Amino acid sequence: MTLRAKLVLSNLLMGVAPVVVLVVVATTFSGILQDESRAERHGSPHFFETMIRSPNFREAVHRAFVVTQRINVLSLSPQGLPADPAIFQRWDQELASANAGLVVRQEGRLFVMGKLLKDHKLPPLPIFGSFRPPRSVHSPFKIIGNLNFRFSDGTPGAVTVLWNSSNWDREFHTFTFWLIFTFSMTLLVLDTLFTGLILREVLNPLERLRHAAECIADGKLDPPEDFRLRQDEWTPLFTSFETMRRTLAANRELALSYEADRKELISHIAHDLRTPITAIGGYARGILEGVANTEEKRRHYLEIILTKARDLERMAQELFFLSNLDRNAVPYDFQRINVRAFLADSAEELSLDGSRRGLTLTVEKLPSETVFVRADVTKLRTVFVNLAENALKFKRGDSVSWTWNAWVEEPYVKISLSDTGKGISPEALPKIFTSFYREDAARTSSIPGTGLGLAIVQRIMNDHGGRVTVSSILGTGSEFTLWLPLAPLYPAKEDA
Repeated sequence: MTLRAKLVLSNLLMGVAPVVVLVVVATTFSGILQDESRAERHGSPHFFETMIRSPNFREAVHRAFVVTQRINVLSLSPQGLPADPAIFQRWDQELASANAGLVVRQEGRLFVMGKLLKDHKLPPLPIFGSFRPPRSVHSPFKIIGNLNFRFSDGTPGAVTVLWNSSNWDREFHTFTFWLIFTFSMTLLVLDTLFTGLILREVLNPLERLRHAAECIADGKLDPPEDFRLRQDEWTPLFTSFETMRRTLAANRELALSYEADRKELISHIAHDLRTPITAIGGYARGILEGVANTEEKRRHYLEIILTKARDLERMAQELFFLSNLDRNAVPYDFQRINVRAFLADSAEELSLDGSRRGLTLTVEKLPSETVFVRADVTKLRTVFVNLAENALKFKRGDSVSWTWNAWVEEPYVKISLSDTGKGISPEALPKIFTSFYREDAARTSSIPGTGLGLAIVQRIMNDHGGRVTVSSILGTGSEFTLWLPLAPLYPAKEDA
């Protein structure tokens, strides 16, 4: 169940449950009160038995007896009972504590009305001068005492004591108290229950997020055991947090990979710099120490020094160029160029220079005149020059054949450059586009190079929106394939 559904359900229960309890309690108490009221109105034995057993009733009867006896004694005394309302009011106060009151009449007229009896409709009182009280079944006030006497001035009087048999006020207050108490306790229990439930639904996910965040802060990017994706309102937050964790883990792996590459790059640079520097130092020392004791030998030493210096210069230029490519500091002059014309010109240029070094270049297939790409001519020519140098470095024997094929495979123009060189081992194949990477055999042999040429090729192709792939068979040769996107707005189709 989702958190929203639980909140809605808890609100409904907190509103409905107390009302249900309130209705049940009210109905129960109302039935009890109605039964008591009905019994009182109809004078049922149950009501009178309850009334007689009531301690309050017995106390009221006792006090009524005491008061009437006092009145009787005083009225029969020589002094007589004076017609003073204050005397009767004091006795009325004694009766009031037992929920009773008195009514005093003089010559049939009302003389004193008890405080408890005021503002109430009283039952019919005994006929003046009669000792027999009428039975009252329609009033809560019950006659529990009646006395006829004479005042000190000789006028006839009568005192009637009435007891309020109704407990409606007390029962109403009791009923109200229990009603409010039940309602409050129900609300309190439900509020505690649902508040705890909602807090658990809110705090538990937050606690898991806090624990996961602490793990990340400690460098532990693996998900904690108690961290799992949820299917509720927390799902977007947990999903975003998990995405962040995976991104951080991937970035850390990438940073570690970059650090390893950086260390390897420094190692390769140090190795490739040490070789020409050592050679330059050795031949220079040979000249200074007189080892080159003839003009011809000195000239030979100086030519070697010059060659190694040029190697260092070329390495510095390539490293600077690759660094600028990585920093996007090399500007590109993209133009819409004809692929067929570009490849024909490049093949002619490379054939003239490569033929003297044992390179035989053959162009087997070119696209039609209508095929164009968007490229920087200078940078793209660098790609072909570097691949030509790579073919010459790893030739078998004194010569190498280099075959070109180009065709359209929308949305690209694919250019295949196949050589018959030494080939690349399967272990080295995934690494050849890494800066300064050279196979151990190439490093320890006399094969020249910096290990930057193919890295530059890959970066230039990527900047053109294309890519370069390679396949090779060790001892047979290699095939490099260049993928260049066709020029936009000028769709090209291969001629039949």
